[in-house]
Amino acid sequence: MGRKRLKRGSSSSTNEEGMADTCSANNTLYSELNRELKDSTEYLKRLVTEGLADIREDFDKLRREFKSDIKAVNSTIKELEQSLNSTQGDVDTLKKQFKTE
Repeated sequence: MGRKRLKRGSSSSTNEEGMADTCSANNTLYSELNRELKDSTEYLKRLVTEGLADIREDFDKLRREFKSDIKAVNSTIKELEQSLNSTQGDVDTLKKQFKTE
């Protein structure tokens, strides 16, 4: 019985202002989070790109080293083949000499 009636519209305008403030704060927060997420994504993208570039350089270096090593092995194999052929020729010559004696 001693209740006072609120004026019409006063509580709703207060609620609307509160909601507007909340929405504005939320938009600011979302905007800031979005910016931080974009920054983090760009940073990770840069790290991955640089990492992949480093891996590519390492693979290129390794490929050149393997190529050089393979050339050295091929050269050694050719030298061994020549030596083996020469030795086999010497053995064949000695066999013929012993057969004729």
